[in-house]
Amino acid sequence: MKIGVMLRHLNEKGGIVVYTKNVLENLLEIDKENEYIFIYNSPLLVGSYSGYKNVKEIVINVKNKFLWDQYYVPKFVKNEKIDIIFDPKLSVPLFAPAVRIFTMHGLEQFALPGLFKLLDNIYFHIMMPLYCRRAHSIIVMTNTGKKDLQKYLKVNSEKIEVIYESFHERFRVINDKDRLNEIKNKYKLPQDYLLFVGGLTPLKNFSNILRAFNIIRLKIPIKLVVVGFKRWKYTRDVELIKRLRLDDEIITLGFIASAILASITTLLLIILFKLRIWRFLWIAIAVFLGFTIIIFISLNEFIIKKIEKSKRLSKNFILVRFQKFYKSYSQYKNHKLVLAVFLILSIIEQFAPAIGNYLASLALNINVPFIYFLLIMPLIQLISRIPVSFEGFGVSEGLLVYFFALFGFSKTGAFSIGLLGHIAIILAALPALFFYFKDIKTSFQKNKA
Repeated sequence: MKIGVMLRHLNEKGGIVVYTKNVLENLLEIDKENEYIFIYNSPLLVGSYSGYKNVKEIVINVKNKFLWDQYYVPKFVKNEKIDIIFDPKLSVPLFAPAVRIFTMHGLEQFALPGLFKLLDNIYFHIMMPLYCRRAHSIIVMTNTGKKDLQKYLKVNSEKIEVIYESFHERFRVINDKDRLNEIKNKYKLPQDYLLFVGGLTPLKNFSNILRAFNIIRLKIPIKLVVVGFKRWKYTRDVELIKRLRLDDEIITLGFIASAILASITTLLLIILFKLRIWRFLWIAIAVFLGFTIIIFISLNEFIIKKIEKSKRLSKNFILVRFQKFYKSYSQYKNHKLVLAVFLILSIIEQFAPAIGNYLASLALNINVPFIYFLLIMPLIQLISRIPVSFEGFGVSEGLLVYFFALFGFSKTGAFSIGLLGHIAIILAALPALFFYFKDIKTSFQKNKA
């Protein structure tokens, strides 16, 4: 029998690759009769299993993952007359003429969608139901995984096979002191330490590990060793290390912090397109330059006069708008101080809610980088001014919950931050009531006189 195994992920990092290598290693040890065809996407992987006589390694050198899965692999399966096609990683060729099997490692995208990237969520929610429908058998590691498949994707229980994972033989007590000292000196490990192994994502609950370690280290002289690599939405974990002042208490192997930089003017582009940092900066600069040019044209008397004198230009829709803008502000051209004060107050007005809500998050011990508040608060302020609620109550909190969920934060925490921040801002504004009532009293006395 010919068994094809899809291995385009074999040169990646992570638990699924470890699972795949262990499955292949043990499968080839117990099965010497069937013919295995390992399908790679890179020639660099050829030779990985050359020591096995019943393994044939082939390369389909196509970069596009979807085409690799859904066109080239099925075509190869048909030409080679493969009986079973198996993918250890979350997909299956929908129309391959063979028995189709794949491993489902978890349905976190359905249970906790806010922890994942937007495009990943879209792909997973569209394609995973199709994969499950077309697969002849689905492997899961736990009974919980089986229940999740039935709960979220309504998969027939007869199609699901629970195959438990086990530990590798390398995980054993090592008594070779020279070997232990070699590893200890290589990584500069302390005598006693706690160990965390895993890619940094919100799924790993690393923030709470840091908080627990911060309590333990005050009672026990111990370090935390972090082994892993950056995956997604890890910035708040790195920020928490700094907030708790744990930089000198944690030994990190292979993980370096990086800040998320973005511009308020590109918030929607961040959410929809996940642009890279340098693109944020270029877009921010472009928006700033465009705004500067518009203001220059609108407030330049020479240009406005040219528009008025020209019959053709005076009929242009956009230039007429510049002309009206100029006339609206021309009465203030001799009151530059007033304009300057207005500009400063406008900037303060935009920063105040961001600062207020950031302080509220600190008060609630919820770790949210300040840059996120700078990103979302101006947009929330704008929408909250739509007259559908009293002082924006409910609207601003709901928007915070929505945007924070996109960034992978707790909805309960987001609502609490919004409510506390809103109350704090109102309390801070209460002293202004004195001047408000004083002005009303003065106006009343003048009208009475």
